[in-house]
Amino acid sequence: YFVVTLLFLMLEILIWEVFGLSKNPSVSQAQNQFMMFFLVSVVGLLINSALVAVLSGYSPLAAKPEFADLNKNVAKLAATLVSLVWNFIGYKSFVFKKPVS
Repeated sequence: YFVVTLLFLMLEILIWEVFGLSKNPSVSQAQNQFMMFFLVSVVGLLINSALVAVLSGYSPLAAKPEFADLNKNVAKLAATLVSLVWNFIGYKSFVFKKPVS
């Protein structure tokens, strides 16, 4: 995850420099929006990964080997739903919020 995130960030910086967007003063809002998008996404990724690790190891199904695959799938589903809700609320509240007039 770290390598992909780092490559994505480097590509984004390269795009900003190639198109001259970093020199445009009106772009600062877009830069702030991108940084908030990146931060909300990273937190969502951390939430997802932590929940998969915790739920797949500490659930009633984890004690029975015959339910190991089911347990992992349930943990992934729960983690995906929680991180989906986090990302939706984060994007709506922080990233794509409407400016106050």
